[in-house]
Amino acid sequence: MDIKALYYFKVIVEKGSISKAAHFLHMAQPPLSQQLKKLEQEMEATLIKRYREKWEVTEAGHVLYRHANDILNQMSKIKDEIVEIAGGLKGTLSIGVASSCITMLPKAIKLFKKQYPSIHLKLIQGDSAFIQEKLERQEIDCGIVLSPEKREHFHYSDLPAQPIVAIIPAAWKSGFQQEKISTIELIEQPIILLSPLKGYDIAEDILNHLKTFSSPLQVILECQDIPTIISLIANEVGLSIIPKPDLDYIKRQAVSILELSDFSRKVQPVLVTNQLTYINQATHNFIQCVTESTHS
Repeated sequence: MDIKALYYFKVIVEKGSISKAAHFLHMAQPPLSQQLKKLEQEMEATLIKRYREKWEVTEAGHVLYRHANDILNQMSKIKDEIVEIAGGLKGTLSIGVASSCITMLPKAIKLFKKQYPSIHLKLIQGDSAFIQEKLERQEIDCGIVLSPEKREHFHYSDLPAQPIVAIIPAAWKSGFQQEKISTIELIEQPIILLSPLKGYDIAEDILNHLKTFSSPLQVILECQDIPTIISLIANEVGLSIIPKPDLDYIKRQAVSILELSDFSRKVQPVLVTNQLTYINQATHNFIQCVTESTHS
């Protein structure tokens, strides 16, 4: 028994005769009669009692008709769901993000969920090496990391480079007259130092830059997680020198950004996928949203 046979039987019952069903299905009557006979043989039961001028659906026929309706409706739902998944409209998307890049995500996720509300998102956070290992093991669909040591079977798409800036509590802004300052103006303030990131020298570069000044550093703590650093700054624990966060993210925090006139270092975030795995449509859609949100 196949789905087509059930569909033919359903139409025969609903149309009330073989001739009407054949007309509706755009087929000749004999093949349709053969389909019904074959179905009855397979079911080992008479489904429709046929008389010269009339016929009636048997009890067995009514049971099969009810189940045929259920099966055909379920098959239709399955097809619709598969089409939606294939089109990137449903399903689950797993995203890996390095903590140094996480401020880029809120705008992208908001845009993605507006366009694809039925996609369930799973967010995995870690350093860039951890995210690449997750991609290698096919545990996530894509990742956003600082430009790492590249692997042959990975595809990397550059996102806008992030300059290194000073982040200060908003309440301290009045103490700085310019939007662009020299690092020496920060040295005597309490500093939250970015901890070294595995595989990257940006934290070391920032520390070495700070050490070029004769004044002793007032480092009050070290932290590797940039959102945590921003939260501490917003609560006036200190200031920090880190890669420039997304501006929309910063607007919601009680902090201010100051550009550095004497430190031109930048970091390069990238969006990475594993070319050895199938890139589903939902991942393509998310990549498009990240690209749009980070370049807007």
